Amino acid sequence: MKSMTAMITAISMMALAGCQSFQPKQQSQQETNECKNYRAMMTAPMAPDAMQRLQLKCEQSMVHEVKD
Repeated sequence: MKSMTAMITAISMMALAGCQSFQPKQQSQQETNECKNYRAMMTAPMAPDAMQRLQLKCEQSMVHEVKD
C-alpha cells in the first residue's frame, strides 16, 4: 500500500512539474526584446532612472506589439 501511494505521489509530482515548465516558454515567446532586457536587468545594480527607462521601453514595446 505504501509503494502504491508513493508511486501515485511521484507520478502526480512529475505531471505538475511538466505543466509548470511549459508556462515560461509561452511567456518568453510573447515578450518583446525590450521586456526581456528589462526583466534581465531588474536585479542589476542600476540607477533608478536607468531602470525606469528600461521599464518604459518595455511598456512602449508592448503597446506597439498590440497595434501591429
